[in-house]
Amino acid sequence: MSRRGRISARLLAATLLGLASSTLAGTTSAGAEPVGLRAWAQDGFGRIVFDWPQAVEFDAAVEGRRLRIRFDRPAELAVAPVLGAIPAYVAGGTIEADGRTVVFDLAQPVTLRSFRNGPSVAFDLVSAAATGAAPVAPAERPPPSPPAAPVAAAPAQAAPAGQAIRVRGGTHPDRGRLVFDWTRPVDYTVEPGATSVRIVFSQPGTADLAKVRRSPPRNVASVEQDADAGRLAVTIGIPEGGTVRHFRSGPSVALDILDPPRGRAAAAAAPAAKAPAAAPAAKASAAAPPAEPSSGPPPAPTARDEAPPPRAAPTTPVTTTGALPPPAGQEPALATISVDPGQPMAAAVYMRGGFLYLVFDGPFPAGVVPVVEAAGRRVGGPEILPIPGIAGFRIAVPDGLEADVRAEGTAWRVRLRPPGATAAASLPVLAQPDFLLGSRVLVRAPSAATVVPVEDPSAGDRLLVVPLR
Repeated sequence: MSRRGRISARLLAATLLGLASSTLAGTTSAGAEPVGLRAWAQDGFGRIVFDWPQAVEFDAAVEGRRLRIRFDRPAELAVAPVLGAIPAYVAGGTIEADGRTVVFDLAQPVTLRSFRNGPSVAFDLVSAAATGAAPVAPAERPPPSPPAAPVAAAPAQAAPAGQAIRVRGGTHPDRGRLVFDWTRPVDYTVEPGATSVRIVFSQPGTADLAKVRRSPPRNVASVEQDADAGRLAVTIGIPEGGTVRHFRSGPSVALDILDPPRGRAAAAAAPAAKAPAAAPAAKASAAAPPAEPSSGPPPAPTARDEAPPPRAAPTTPVTTTGALPPPAGQEPALATISVDPGQPMAAAVYMRGGFLYLVFDGPFPAGVVPVVEAAGRRVGGPEILPIPGIAGFRIAVPDGLEADVRAEGTAWRVRLRPPGATAAASLPVLAQPDFLLGSRVLVRAPSAATVVPVEDPSAGDRLLVVPLR
């Protein structure tokens, strides 16, 4: 080959290498924000997370064997980490010239689901092998039943045979959510009633209700299952005036139970407040008999802009400690979370992804959950974290607040304040690169208790949390 030919070949190779590097590393548009990109595989799906510095709007869709994601602002990122992390799901990736659109070539058919975790946006690529090849043909729907009676009065029937259905629960500031994780898509009907809602699936199955009965989501008073012509049916007790919405996510079916309207909640609470005054006055010489406990349903929860009540257990009322008064000389906080387990316990409190987390070094007595007082702020009720042998909770809170954590006797109180209003005490962090057993970072913390593994319900990652006394 001539000298000119060798030079041309080298220039061509360099040009192709530059194009490949640009494709893998991404392009940079004017005004683009640096965005982190992570990916990993989990059981049945691959997850891609874009770590934006601030909240971003997006739309995403699977178009044949391509996933197209478009953000409302340009991003500076590299797609190469995704290709190496989940090759079973993603075979290639590019960033289009606008800097806002990311396109991934899919290695297999997938179903897409997405969610937010603070400013980060996550996309799950659910394998078709995990969801089933094709939806089951819808069965003929039965005629709607008459308005449902309260769940306690519903006749008990044997649960239908069939696959075991995992049921998950979650609590949000204005609603509770139940998710039925079928392994294949199924048809279903929803039959709302005054104080209950009934969902009937087109296939037989047995719902695993143990977790949602033990830790019921917001607005879920009870949950029971039975057989409806051989099909799985689940009846959920809800507050009077509560509304329901439902949707699919892959093969899963989600049911949201929203808070009742504010006016209806206030009207329901008014008769309960007047009930003690209706008792007739007793003669001075006779001892008044003890009042009979009320057998009626509890008042409906207040609107979400008021202080949301803790969630009730399905069969017995949840007992909670009263809210602690603010210390003398301090202004009331924007929101206060108080809990008293009745014995000295270590606690870890931290903010993550729009939630305040409280993790303790042991279990609580039955029925004890945090009490939330919010001064007109959109603060959710306590959601119980499924940590074996550990009391753990998370509460949805507005962005931009700081936590002031105090221990008072056996009680813990967290006051949410504006940024800068809390004088935080820092723990010393020491880097020890020459430590005998290997480099390490040492955090000196007084009265450190056990190390608690905590799985983030939103992001799916695992944290090692150390409660302090």
